[in-house]
Amino acid sequence: MSEPAFLVAPDDTTYPTAAQIAEGLEFTVRWHNRMTVRGELDQDYAGIIEGIDRLIFLDSQLAALEVTPDRGWTVRIPGYEKAYTLDYKEAKDGPAETKWTVTDAEYSDD
Repeated sequence: MSEPAFLVAPDDTTYPTAAQIAEGLEFTVRWHNRMTVRGELDQDYAGIIEGIDRLIFLDSQLAALEVTPDRGWTVRIPGYEKAYTLDYKEAKDGPAETKWTVTDAEYSDD
């Protein structure tokens, strides 16, 4: 289940641009949360259980928008009034998607 979103570069250029939207181009993301257990795993309890937020992009959409996101870019998801900052790109595990680990960012409708 993908959600329409906007990709915002550090210089505040937003993708898709108004012209790209008029052409029918879109940008959607899928959000995933992965749990990681850290600490002494040989004990009766785990030291820390941590949730890791990830966003998954379709490579075909990025190619159509002619954009390559990088660390520090922001993804705004208006439908959820949420924003995330790209932290690090995960290793590819298939030909069609790019996965980024993200951190929360302040949401704005700008």
